[in-house]
Amino acid sequence: TLAADGSTINIGAGTYDLTSSITIAKDISFIGTDGVIINRAGTAAVFSHTASNSITIKDIEFISNTTPSNPIINMGGSGSLTIENCKFHDISIPASGANGILKVFYQSNALINNCEFYNIGGGTRNNQMYLSILGSGTTSINNSYFHDIAPTSLIRAVVYCSSVDATLNIDNTVFANISGDMFAAIDKSNGIMNLRNCTFCDNNLSASNVRGILASVGSNTKDTTISACKFYNNDAINAIYDKDAPFTVEYCLFDLDEGQYAISAQDSSAVTATNNYYGSNDNPSS
Repeated sequence: TLAADGSTINIGAGTYDLTSSITIAKDISFIGTDGVIINRAGTAAVFSHTASNSITIKDIEFISNTTPSNPIINMGGSGSLTIENCKFHDISIPASGANGILKVFYQSNALINNCEFYNIGGGTRNNQMYLSILGSGTTSINNSYFHDIAPTSLIRAVVYCSSVDATLNIDNTVFANISGDMFAAIDKSNGIMNLRNCTFCDNNLSASNVRGILASVGSNTKDTTISACKFYNNDAINAIYDKDAPFTVEYCLFDLDEGQYAISAQDSSAVTATNNYYGSNDNPSS
């Protein structure tokens, strides 16, 4: 509360146990130095925002030894959030509550750059997710790494976009060693989604509720473009599942086993697939 608008708060090395939320109503930056770990030790979000400010969180690790329904970062209002060079790990979401780790809602925009998410679990409901985009803003995930993620039981997705007015951009990001029962690693049930130069490998999504590595499960008319992405060494019936949204798949590589499908669409006329590579030259996948 003492920091002026536009301040930068440098956090010194150490582990900080937070039992209450830091509510932000100013333009402010939180910068970790020399190894900073914030442990969410209570039931509240670590950072919460419902105004119209610009917030930067950089060089901080987040863990949690509690499993409340509140996310680690709760970004509402109409502001902008930048998370850079951060790690989120050793976090479990509860059996109830759908807020996960990061929740972006209302008109807020978020940029997640060069971040790592791993050793994440928990969840028992199909409306739960770890990163949720629920508002009308733009969320961009760049140069990041999601790995070793395993829900306890059925969840919705690791990354979930559900707002008709939202835009989700994911670039140069890896999703690996994700397992368990979920609709997809990324589920865009509504809004616009653009994936570019991403890699999906070594994922085991073969449980009964899985639609694919990527999925568009809801009924929507907003475009999805998947460009120059790689899918290999995955155990999943479909690399991409589309219910009925307009889908463009281009310049992607699919190295699939027999019985796996690159694209499964309920409405094939909604999918445009061009310049993709399927399997090998002597054993192309269907």
